Order: sequence, then structure tokens, then C-alpha cells
Amino acid sequence: MIKLGAHDQWTKASYSQGNGACVEVRSTVETAVSVTDSKVEDTATRPAFSVSPEAFSAFTAFAAQRV
Repeated sequence: MIKLGAHDQWTKASYSQGNGACVEVRSTVETAVSVTDSKVEDTATRPAFSVSPEAFSAFTAFAAQRV
């Protein structure tokens, strides 16, 4: 789990299988969680998007039900 607003390093999601298809997350501000695809090696140019902590929690809860 990442701490909102205090996690500036990309961290692989716990569901990542090690096959290169990994989602990474970070939170540099308390109001957002950033998400990116680790297949793009250059972290400076890899696409990312941010969602609210509430939306991210809803997504992870839904994903956990699907596993």
C-alpha cells in the first residue's frame, strides 16, 4: 500500500505477475494516485494518469473480487 502524498517512487502493483505487464502506482499529493504501465522503461516519458484516492480504492476493491 502506498501512503497518499508521501510516495514519489513508482511501485509495482501487488497483483503483477512478473511477466512485464505490470501496473505501477505512486502518490505525490494527498488528493491523487498516479497509475502507469511499466512496459515503458523511461519513467520520464511513460504515459500516466491520476485518479482520486476514492476512485483508486473502488478500482482495487473491484479488481480483488475478480481474482
